[in-house]
Amino acid sequence: MRNAIAAWLVAFMIAGVFSLLTNAKPFASAQPATTYYFAPASTATVVPLAIPVSTATVTSPITDSASSNEGKLFLQTKPTITVDVIRRVLKEKKSPAIAEAQFIYDMGVQYGVNPAVCLAFFIVESQAGTLGVARFTRGVGNIRALKGEDHYQGYRRYDTWREGIKHLYDLISGPHYMGEGRLTVDRILVKYAPPSENDTDEYIKSVKSYVAKWKSESGL
Repeated sequence: MRNAIAAWLVAFMIAGVFSLLTNAKPFASAQPATTYYFAPASTATVVPLAIPVSTATVTSPITDSASSNEGKLFLQTKPTITVDVIRRVLKEKKSPAIAEAQFIYDMGVQYGVNPAVCLAFFIVESQAGTLGVARFTRGVGNIRALKGEDHYQGYRRYDTWREGIKHLYDLISGPHYMGEGRLTVDRILVKYAPPSENDTDEYIKSVKSYVAKWKSESGL
């Protein structure tokens, strides 16, 4: 009798353990659901901070091609005019800047810009300082004044002709002209004397004509 009871108890315990094992839920499922305060890495949207290199637009400066120089008048050349010719031209025009012939030449050498081009601008703009606002501004290039600068009718005014000459060389050799790759008279004048305000083509022709004429007269 005792053996029968013991056998029954063992069988009951085994059945109970088996039932617990087969009906138990996986341990992980009993854990509370994870709460994300930020989007998981796999689903988060990444916003680029800059334009990818492959799609960025690069703006190149306007440059004068050296592949064909026919008809082009480059500014960065050795002087194609002598001081004597500069002085004679200024004298013929009865220019108030006649005493600055040597300075016009020297500044051209210093800036690496053909002084014949500077003189040609002076002639076209004001007949060497004898016409228009240049008579009052001492401006060789009739350069527009910036805000706060001394001016006469909107054009930069200088204390001396030398200041006006130097400013023209500063401007055309600086970042807004030659610094943009504008190395020829054509490219300079399209911006310096735009078609919306000037007869740019005629200006270009006049400058080229003067420079060629003075080169011949200088024997260079």
